[in-house]
Amino acid sequence: MTNLETNPIATVTNPMAFNQKICSARLAQYREAEKTDTAITFFDRGIPDVLGYMNYFKQHPTDELMAIAENNRYDFIFLLPIWKEIYVLDQERFESYEEALQIHEYLKNTYTSLGYDVIEVPKNSIENRIQFILNQLKAC
Repeated sequence: MTNLETNPIATVTNPMAFNQKICSARLAQYREAEKTDTAITFFDRGIPDVLGYMNYFKQHPTDELMAIAENNRYDFIFLLPIWKEIYVLDQERFESYEEALQIHEYLKNTYTSLGYDVIEVPKNSIENRIQFILNQLKAC
């Protein structure tokens, strides 16, 4: 059995309902962040991630999901690389390293197809990656 066969995303009985639920949760996070006075909000996952995973699993996003992704945009997209030396399987990460590399490309392609300029964060120490992101934000 591959890691993807044990991945809940791959084994749900109604993938579309699952994807709509995840998209609704991402949209709720996005809308809550809009209500705050916080200057910068970081999201671990964005609305387009749902579409990227759907594409990876050969599922077709509905017009509604596409519209949600197109109409609720982020200012910046930072994409951190899959990094073999620090990659681990855990309760949140079901994919093998090789599968994660493929998903990474689907996510990057999804954001690019939606017109985002994807900023790839270089492999480095945590401190240097944080500084890279902050420098990117200051430059804009």
